[in-house]
Amino acid sequence: MGSFATLDAFDERFSEARVLVRLDLNSPVEDGTVRDNRRFERHARTVAELADAGHRVICLAHQGRPGRDDFTHLDQHAGVLA
Repeated sequence: MGSFATLDAFDERFSEARVLVRLDLNSPVEDGTVRDNRRFERHARTVAELADAGHRVICLAHQGRPGRDDFTHLDQHAGVLA
């Protein structure tokens, strides 16, 4: 498959592909609430661009580690990203 310099190069080679996107969503969380979502804005543009081009986008992410204080379910993240 190779690497791609931009999403435009990807779109030229693949049509309506399933695209797995690994998002780095780690954000400060206080009392179970995401406090800073600047990363989401950048990721949302990429996800939207792929979806608008007809691709089926699958997002992969995590926030912290299960059993640790920084672990947070992604329900809140999904709502912000949507």
